Amino acid sequence: GAAAPVVFPGTMHKAVVSTQSTGFFERSVLVDPQFAYGYTLLGHEYSFIDELDEAMNCYRHAVRIDPRHYNAWYGIGHIYYKQEKHELALCHFRKAHSINQSNAAIMAHIAVVLNTMKKHKEALKVLTKALEQHPKHPLCKFHKASTLLCLERCDTALSELDELEAITPTESLIYFLKAKIHRKMGNSHLAMMHFSWAMDLDPQGSNNHIKEAIDKHYQSDDISLEHS
Repeated sequence: GAAAPVVFPGTMHKAVVSTQSTGFFERSVLVDPQFAYGYTLLGHEYSFIDELDEAMNCYRHAVRIDPRHYNAWYGIGHIYYKQEKHELALCHFRKAHSINQSNAAIMAHIAVVLNTMKKHKEALKVLTKALEQHPKHPLCKFHKASTLLCLERCDTALSELDELEAITPTESLIYFLKAKIHRKMGNSHLAMMHFSWAMDLDPQGSNNHIKEAIDKHYQSDDISLEHS
């Protein structure tokens, strides 16, 4: 099964959709109180609307029913990451990975936490291993490029993004990160060109929260691209 979503839509739409879904999953666990995955899905819905205490209760109930339910361990880690409790997030993501070692998305989230903790070399090892198993996994390739930027391996990061661009050519975040790398390398014209392409692909700014996270957690200089 897939892990909880990383990218969220607008608040109003999120609240309407999630209220409907939450009611459905609440009914499902009433029908079958021992259905661990039902509690996990309900937890995802609560997490989706930032009702983190309710989400945590659902995930914990799921792992009490089924201690090997990796989606619930992932969900607990995701909540701790939202709360910036990085050691706890890492512990629970690793627990999920120990149960499902072939899930590249979980490995990507382990790497995100390690990067947030400034453990970039360790993060790179995790992502390299994930990509050995899943060579074209977009999330892992994106975070590998971000990690390489943190390590100031700009040419290698650009190569990784070139490969990712061939897989998902309309993803604005690829061009945003390329712009940051070119700026780091002193290529001002290429930086602004890629930033312009990123804006063209995402004119409504739907990925702004991810861009802010990149600035916060993957910043290798003191100047954000948007303010250059």
